[in-house]
Amino acid sequence: MNKTELKIGVVSGCLSKQEEIDSKDLYHQLIKKNIQETLNIQIQFSSVWYTTLSGSVSKVVEMIENQNTNIILYHVRPDPFLRLVKLIIRYKDQSGKLNIRLNLDADDSKIKEKDYINDIYVPQTKEKSFYKIVFKELNNISGYLLGIASKAICRQKTILDRIIKLCEEKNTQLIIVGPASRPRSSIENRILKVLDEKLHAYLAGRNINYIEFWGTKDKDGNSLFMDDGLHVSKVGHIRIANLIQPFIKGIANKIL
Repeated sequence: MNKTELKIGVVSGCLSKQEEIDSKDLYHQLIKKNIQETLNIQIQFSSVWYTTLSGSVSKVVEMIENQNTNIILYHVRPDPFLRLVKLIIRYKDQSGKLNIRLNLDADDSKIKEKDYINDIYVPQTKEKSFYKIVFKELNNISGYLLGIASKAICRQKTILDRIIKLCEEKNTQLIIVGPASRPRSSIENRILKVLDEKLHAYLAGRNINYIEFWGTKDKDGNSLFMDDGLHVSKVGHIRIANLIQPFIKGIANKIL
């Protein structure tokens, strides 16, 4: 019997392209191996990287129209969101000009989307100075206290609404994976937890597949993150594969 093919488009960041983890141990490869063996179907993953919330919508369009995907797996990335929480942001606009401005509207539509040509993400090893870390944390706290974080959450909800509507129009199944924890920064971690709770409540009862990817250790106490407190570890990939896999199997059984 010929195997049926399921095409899945991953819209995320470096999670599916980490150099420091063997490709076979990345979460989507773990899912692919398990489902192909258990459901006797072929899985084809393709991925695209987004660096701004506004830009992520066009990435979804790209996946649906160019890759003809059955399922969009959309990751709520911490970094594009956290940039919009800050009081002061530094960015390049669409023309490539460097800008520094007060971020009072939590709008990243004028920020240039970065292009990542390489298939593999190579993490930066340069450590930030103490003063840069302090400034970053104060910047986050200021944005949170001034209500900019709330505006950023509303912006994220608006983006998700556009993606949900797009997938419905294209008859494409959608799985949304919530933001991961951020153990390297207690301030960022708290803000992301608020985002996760707000999104969970916002999407509840709307028949939207939302997966909460929160926590820093697995059930055995192993860290889900690397030593930098930022990138997901091999253990973390196993956990996220186990969280996403049942949703993909359910969709596969429904549409194939």
